[in-house]
Amino acid sequence: MSQRWIFAALTLVIGCGQSSVQVPPSPNPESAVETFMQSVSDSNLAMMSQYWGTAKGSAAETNDPPDYLKRIEVMRVYLRHDSFKITSNRPSQEGDDVRDLTVDIRRDSCVRQVPFQVVRARARRWIIRNIDLTAIGNPIAPCRE
Repeated sequence: MSQRWIFAALTLVIGCGQSSVQVPPSPNPESAVETFMQSVSDSNLAMMSQYWGTAKGSAAETNDPPDYLKRIEVMRVYLRHDSFKITSNRPSQEGDDVRDLTVDIRRDSCVRQVPFQVVRARARRWIIRNIDLTAIGNPIAPCRE
């Protein structure tokens, strides 16, 4: 199957699935990260797009950035993991509505500390605004520096 057909099928599945995605509440930054990382494990791109965005709302709700589906897929590849653990949750210098979390991500025999930044969005819901993917390393060779 050509890559174009695979991408078209993936886009169709993601596009169709978004309207029916049940979004569990994320009353705190940890729950947003936990749900997002579980969605990574499940390869649930529609759910991932509900938990990544800005204070204005999730990428799925705002359609911002316009290429968010491609970015979500890249995040899924980089954040593939055997297990994860939130090891810190600190206030950000940006204010009470922004938190800086560190997540230990285990792939194979390696553990990487990955910074996440989570913001409070509309309806007091927490959404991941930024993930430092450079901290996770190469998704193909996870134990190489």
